[in-house]
Amino acid sequence: MQLVLSKIQALQGVQGACIYRNTQLLAATPLPIQLDKVNQVIPALDQLFNDLEAKHRDYNELCITLSNHLIVVYKLQNHYMLLVITEKRVHLPMVQMGIKAAIRHLGFEVST
Repeated sequence: MQLVLSKIQALQGVQGACIYRNTQLLAATPLPIQLDKVNQVIPALDQLFNDLEAKHRDYNELCITLSNHLIVVYKLQNHYMLLVITEKRVHLPMVQMGIKAAIRHLGFEVST
């Protein structure tokens, strides 16, 4: 899992990545944002995805814009969540292709 996160971080414009299961951190690369702050937001993101699912909305990806970064969050199967932090001016479609390939490598299905 750490190797796949390192490959995600190697994508141009990606500054860090981490994976959670049931809001519990499983693995992370170095992040440009304090990990404590990221960990505080994860339960809210998990709740948001759960609420959307309860309303029969099929959202598996969320992009949050911060002043200097983008945070892209993927809801995966079996209560896993992947969070990727990128530069704000990243070429997001190219990064998303690389991230989705990495997600498949982890054994998860990815909606296109």
